Amino acid sequence: MRFLRSALAGEKVTGEYETFSVSKFRLARAADPVPSIMLAALRPGMLRLAAEETDGASTNWLAASGVPKVHEVVGPDFRVSHRGRGGRVESCREQVRSYVDNGLTTPVLPTGGDVFEQVRGLAPPR
Repeated sequence: MRFLRSALAGEKVTGEYETFSVSKFRLARAADPVPSIMLAALRPGMLRLAAEETDGASTNWLAASGVPKVHEVVGPDFRVSHRGRGGRVESCREQVRSYVDNGLTTPVLPTGGDVFEQVRGLAPPR
């Protein structure tokens, strides 16, 4: 994660890491803006790594009721995302609400078809 963060920021990277080493690596074109780094994590060890080294944790296969347990490990202000299963708009809206009510900060839904129609459908009812 440290290598990736430095490389994406356009820095020249030289270092010995646990599983590899690199000497004078620099991207030909640095990302602008520098993207956030998310780590897929569910268990406490990976969640702690995500909290220490990244901008957030992606928690696929996590029930909405598990979100508070994730925040116990990473802290309440850490960004946590989850990719929903998809399905009917009403069902997706209920899924998103359940995750957000449990502390999820970044719901991610599979898309297909008319994205604008999906956004309108997932918006809270007026």
